[in-house]
Amino acid sequence: MNNDSYPIALSKAQEALARQWAADDRLWTTQETVEFNLMVFARAVLAAKPDVEIPDSDPFRLTRSLVENCKTERGGFTYATLKAFGLKKPLKHGWTKKLRGMWITQEEYRQALAGRFIYGQELTD
Repeated sequence: MNNDSYPIALSKAQEALARQWAADDRLWTTQETVEFNLMVFARAVLAAKPDVEIPDSDPFRLTRSLVENCKTERGGFTYATLKAFGLKKPLKHGWTKKLRGMWITQEEYRQALAGRFIYGQELTD
């Protein structure tokens, strides 16, 4: 084993996720939650998708691949991502297709990407 390969360098997406988790004090309250969240954190960081290329123009139109990049590791969408896209309840069948072609700013898209790892929020009316 080559010692030069450790520690494994994180991609920008993984590094951003690590910073987000480290800054969220709610995740580190008791010994049990620390242990649990370290496991979740490790899974999330290792599963973080490669760095997503965000279009240079601001705002830009969403494409299918840009929407797909916002899915969680299990293939769904969190409420945090849906909020970043400006969606509200009730979601209608085919809502992902309606996102295609929608104009979005780079900041809103970054929030949608970050939302892949934020669970437990509600989508309000």
